Amino acid sequence: MLKIGTDNGMGLVRYILSIAVLIAHFNYITGADYFFPVSSYHAVGGFFALSGFLVYQSYEKSGKFSYFIKRRALKIMPPYLFIVLTCAFLLGFTIHPHDWESYFSVDWLKYVGANITFLNFLHPSLKDVFDGQAINGSLWTIKIEWLLYISVPIVVWIINKFSIKKEYVFFIILYVCSALYRIVFLWLYDLRGLEIYSILSRQIFGQLCYFYTGVMIFKYYEYFRRKIIPVIIIAVFMIAISQINNWMGIFCEPLGVSVLTIGVSMSLRGWLSIFNKNNASYEIYLFHMPVIQLIWSYREKFHLDINYAFVLSITLTIAIAFICWFCLDKPILNHKKR
Repeated sequence: MLKIGTDNGMGLVRYILSIAVLIAHFNYITGADYFFPVSSYHAVGGFFALSGFLVYQSYEKSGKFSYFIKRRALKIMPPYLFIVLTCAFLLGFTIHPHDWESYFSVDWLKYVGANITFLNFLHPSLKDVFDGQAINGSLWTIKIEWLLYISVPIVVWIINKFSIKKEYVFFIILYVCSALYRIVFLWLYDLRGLEIYSILSRQIFGQLCYFYTGVMIFKYYEYFRRKIIPVIIIAVFMIAISQINNWMGIFCEPLGVSVLTIGVSMSLRGWLSIFNKNNASYEIYLFHMPVIQLIWSYREKFHLDINYAFVLSITLTIAIAFICWFCLDKPILNHKKR
């Protein structure tokens, strides 16, 4: 069984992906145009690919579904619940006037209930907070992450049940079906202009192509490792093609992004592996959007221009992420190991 060590650049790549999403959301919220070479969509796809690469291995090692889910929950849930509940309890101070009795209402309960159960789309906002905008638009990926985790034992069962010897054929079929799913819903979106079709295109079936590309790389890692340089070059070429033709890009881009993300992660070695220790990239991903919106809401009061707001958003997000990592997440994970 392949064992993924710590002498790689996966931690650094995770930071790059999380900062890419942070910058993209800062630009979206503020109207700024800060450049970053990685788009938020590619970053999210890269995260899903890394999850497939690592999680399939975790399931093979765990052997039991309950143990596998418990391990995932201890990693994912503490910072997730922290940011949901922190926003729910503390953002009331941003409303005017400070009517706490009105704030802690049925609407508040709906927000908490929807978000702690990963159904963020049912109630993404809090009454009078951030002008009714979604509190944390990044959280939609967490429910997909969980569904991808749950898909692993189902896929393993199918492979074993039908004695599929050439697993790569099964993964390729899964990839093509996922891409076709996205094409259908994006075509419906172009045809009818309803946002629901665009939203559906991004749900779990549209993300299987990233996740199971990561799984396939894990399953055939030795071959991948031997051919890693030409494979990375081909991945860059496929991403370039995806920028030229949108429909062709739906087939090429997930494979290119996944291969490039994992290829770069596993190629970087030496001192760069320091980023694997005390890695708070997941926390940065979870926390950045409320932080940006909070800073932008008070920019006039504190006389912040957009550059100061940008620097403060990054600094404060990273600081909160590491506080959460050292005070909450790391102690829980260490207890899990014991």
